[in-house]
Amino acid sequence: MGFLDFLFGKSEKQPKEVLCSDEIEAINTPGEYSVKLVNRGAAVLQVCKCLNDLVTHDLKASKYMCDTAPCIVKEDMSEQGAEILKRELEKAGATVTVEKRG
Repeated sequence: MGFLDFLFGKSEKQPKEVLCSDEIEAINTPGEYSVKLVNRGAAVLQVCKCLNDLVTHDLKASKYMCDTAPCIVKEDMSEQGAEILKRELEKAGATVTVEKRG
């Protein structure tokens, strides 16, 4: 394992999990739920990377969300998509809540 692999959480023993297309589609399906990042946790790089991959596609915006927590990271999502995003952010070490609009 190289230094960059260590830095970004890659390991030879644990291949990176990739979301299936149904889960990615669920995250992008409109609905009435929001995902709120309450606390970024100690693993800031992993949380930024997760936000970058699943929400913003912009590392600077992901870092800003981590630094300004608590904040809404994604709005108007389906319930299933919100739960998937919550699960992935919690795996990365963040504290997350799902809120229903209305």
